[in-house]
Amino acid sequence: MVSGCEPYALAWGMYSEFLTVNQFGTNLRLSWPVYPAGFEVVTAPSLNPPATWSANNVPMPVYGNNQNVIWLAATNGAQFFRLQTPDF
Repeated sequence: MVSGCEPYALAWGMYSEFLTVNQFGTNLRLSWPVYPAGFEVVTAPSLNPPATWSANNVPMPVYGNNQNVIWLAATNGAQFFRLQTPDF
């Protein structure tokens, strides 16, 4: 507390989650741990500035073995993938 008139709190969370990408024939398997929750896959067709990241057209994950899993066609227009929290 800075003073009796100015109460505040500071909170943050840091996680180092990795998105795993594997190719199976003409499909891609994207997976990441179920915990901590709150991450979503976003995609971009290019990393050229300004890269436009979007969760549009990304299927909902399937859950199994403590993993979130998404299957995509390898010919999908999105070539780059990352995990982010929906708040960003």
